[in-house]
Amino acid sequence: MNCILKKEQILFSQNIKALSLFFIPNINDFRGESAFIKKNLKDFISKKQQEILKQDILQEYKAFLQKDFDDSGELRVHQGYFSGDSHSKGKTQEDKLADDIILILKDKERLLSFDTPLRFIFSVWALQEGWDNPNIFTLVKLANSSTDTSRHQQVGRGLRLCVNSDGQRITHNFLNEDSNKFYDINRLDIVVSSKERQFIEGLQQEIKDFSFEVEYLNSKILKNLGLSEQQTNKLINYLEDNKAIEYEKINDNYTKQPNFQTIIQSEKVKELLGDKFNNFVNRFKESPNKHEQVINANKNQEIVQIRQNLTREFKELWKNINKSAKIVYKNINEKSLLDTIIAEFNKENITKEYIYFEKSQIDFATNQIKKEKIEISHKDYTTSLDKTIQTNLLDFADKNKIPLHFVLEMFNKLDKDKFYNSPKTAFESLKKIYEDIIHRYLVSVVSYEFGEHTFSNDDLFMINLAIKTKYS
Repeated sequence: MNCILKKEQILFSQNIKALSLFFIPNINDFRGESAFIKKNLKDFISKKQQEILKQDILQEYKAFLQKDFDDSGELRVHQGYFSGDSHSKGKTQEDKLADDIILILKDKERLLSFDTPLRFIFSVWALQEGWDNPNIFTLVKLANSSTDTSRHQQVGRGLRLCVNSDGQRITHNFLNEDSNKFYDINRLDIVVSSKERQFIEGLQQEIKDFSFEVEYLNSKILKNLGLSEQQTNKLINYLEDNKAIEYEKINDNYTKQPNFQTIIQSEKVKELLGDKFNNFVNRFKESPNKHEQVINANKNQEIVQIRQNLTREFKELWKNINKSAKIVYKNINEKSLLDTIIAEFNKENITKEYIYFEKSQIDFATNQIKKEKIEISHKDYTTSLDKTIQTNLLDFADKNKIPLHFVLEMFNKLDKDKFYNSPKTAFESLKKIYEDIIHRYLVSVVSYEFGEHTFSNDDLFMINLAIKTKYS
C-alpha cells in the first residue's frame, strides 16, 4: 500500500488520478460484520494520511487527501462491485452504494475527477463484461483465479493508456515523444501470489516477444531537440535525398530506413546540426525497443554458461538470426487504388427507395375505409438526404481509419444517384467493396525489410563466455 500511495502522489502532480483494483476471495471480506479488508484499509489510510499531511507536499494534494473521510469519520476512498449489486438508485439506505456502483461502471469522467475521493475498487471477479478504466495503475490479487481466461480478463483491466483529469490521453505524442516519461506514467504494477507467478511471468514474456516501438521522425520532434526551423528543414531534406527516411502521407511522418544510422553519423549531418548533433544522435540511437516495458521484480538476471568450443558456432548463428524486421508496403499507387474502388462501386445496382404517407378516409355512404398512398416528391426530402449522406461519409472515414482527403476524392467520383436512392444500402456496399479491394491490394505490395543487428555481441557475450538470459 505504501507503494500505491507513493505512485498516487507522483501522478497527482502530473494531473492524473490513480485508481487501484483489488480482487478478493469473498464478498464478506469487504462487506458485512467481518469485513476485515475494509476495516484494515480504513486503519491504514487513517494512519498513513496523518504521516503524509505532515510532509512538505503540494497544498492541492493535501486538500485532496482531506476529503478521504466524511463528516462522520467514514472512509470515502473505497467501494466494491460484486455480482448482484443494483445499478440504479433506490429510496433506502443503500442509495450511496447504488450511486458508487453507477460511478464505477458508467460515470468514468466523474470517477477520474479529483473531486471524487473514490480510488480503491474491490471485486471478486473481473467486473462486468466490457468494463475498463484507463487509470488502473495497480492491480492486487488477494485471491487466485481458477482459469487462465479469468486471469487474462483481470490483468486486462489495467492495460490501458491513462488519461489526465482534463480527459487527455497520455500518449507518446502528448508527451512530445519522451519515452521515459511515457513508460514511467503508463505503468501497471501487478501483485500476485506464488501460485500465479508463473502465469504473470509468461504474460510478461509474451509482451516482450511481441512488443516493438515504431520509430518515426517529424519536424515537431526535431524542434523539441532544440533544432531551428532552418536546421530542421535542411536535415529532413538531406535525409530524404539520401533515402535515410521515407515520407508517409497517411501519418504525415517520416519513417526510418535501413541506412538511417549510417547517414546520421555522416560529417554532413554534424555540419548541419553543430552543437545539437549529440542530442539528435542520442534521440535516435539504434534500438528496436528503446524502453524496457516489462520488469519482473522477483526475477534476478542469471548467467548461463556456454561451452567454449561452441562459442564460434553460436556467434555465427546469432549473427544470422539477430536482425530486426519490419513490414513495408512498397509501390502503393493511390490513383490505381482509387480508380478500382470507384469502378466497382459504380457497377452496383442500388434501387431507389420511395417515401410516402398513407391517408385513410371513411366513406359514410358505403361505411368503408378508403386508403390512399401519397408519395413524397424527391425535392421535399433532398435537403434531409444531403445531411444524412454527409454524416455517413464522415462516419465511414472515421470507422475505417481512412484519411478524409482520400474519402472526399473518392466520393466526388462516385455515382451520387446511388446514395440518393438509398444512403444506407450505398454505404454498406461501399464499405464491403473498400475492405475487399484494400485487402487484396495491400497483400500484393507487402514485403519485409531487415535492419541492422538488434543487439551487439558485446551486449550478449561476456569475458567468461557466459550468456545473459535477458537476451536468450
